[in-house]
Amino acid sequence: MATHLNPLISVLLPVYNSEAYLSDAIESILSQTFINFELIILNDGSTDNSEAVISEFKDHRIIYIHSVTNEGLINTLNKGIDLCRGKYIARMDADDVSAAERLQLQYDLMENNPDVIVCGTGIINFDINKKEDVVNVYENDTDLKVELIFSCPFAHPTVLIRTDIIHNRKIRYNQDFKFAEDYELWTRLCNEGKMRNINLPLLRYRKHANQVSEISAVKQQITANKIRKNYLQLLKINFTESELEIHNIFCTSEKLSQLSLFKTSQWLKKLVQQLSSSTNNNTIREHVKNHWLRKAYQSRFNTGQLLRFLISPITWTRPVNIVEVLRITTRQLLQWK
Repeated sequence: MATHLNPLISVLLPVYNSEAYLSDAIESILSQTFINFELIILNDGSTDNSEAVISEFKDHRIIYIHSVTNEGLINTLNKGIDLCRGKYIARMDADDVSAAERLQLQYDLMENNPDVIVCGTGIINFDINKKEDVVNVYENDTDLKVELIFSCPFAHPTVLIRTDIIHNRKIRYNQDFKFAEDYELWTRLCNEGKMRNINLPLLRYRKHANQVSEISAVKQQITANKIRKNYLQLLKINFTESELEIHNIFCTSEKLSQLSLFKTSQWLKKLVQQLSSSTNNNTIREHVKNHWLRKAYQSRFNTGQLLRFLISPITWTRPVNIVEVLRITTRQLLQWK
């Protein structure tokens, strides 16, 4: 297919057996209000009718690459990066839908902030039952880099990245971090420049049983644990293997046991103290508090335990407002009924 002569954005769209949703994904990119882009579609050895779906679209901005064999997502993404000619690389997945103004808003932010090297957006989760959930995201650089300690702060198919950073530093996705390759990439990119999110739901993220996060959830969690360890070391945080285990449990478990409450509190206090010398103290405390409160929603303590859980971090985080305590306690009690 013919290509756009001077694309400003290269949209990278890997495809593997995605016939059910692919048409919506491609259409959402071709319908962008920002028009100066190339859409690089990489068919990674699909055995369904994905190729037939792709062939229905006749647009000079589409570059179609078909691999006879399945090379895997990481190899496919790295192959795509080598083909990107735009000033920016945008990620897109074959089962999601981008809002029409997504690329324009991200392009404007990056052009107005030359120190920003990656920009993501908020998302709307939706499923087969049309249930929707708007996911808000941290926006500024400090928040995003602190949040990397706990989880991946970017929705991968929303990001826009400066191509020169990727090419000049020879940065690629790492095969050793399969199932969480994007999370690992951000921990390496964080030293190359500033990071931003646009806290608007500019992508509809489809939840279904065939996506990687569902099929390989356990492997993804193991990989994320390894990434957190490497990132803590990058930040020069001192920790024992026991503390690392506590940290990963805190980041990944839906609930905290009463038994682990004290140990977790002690580790987070140590983490805050070490990070305070290099990062904005209030930012760190706010992130820890937010994660702590999230666990309060999820953990099924009795009323007395729940109150101790909520109040216990007051000595080392910004105090938890009594209204928050009452609101969470009331919500939990209603759930128990």
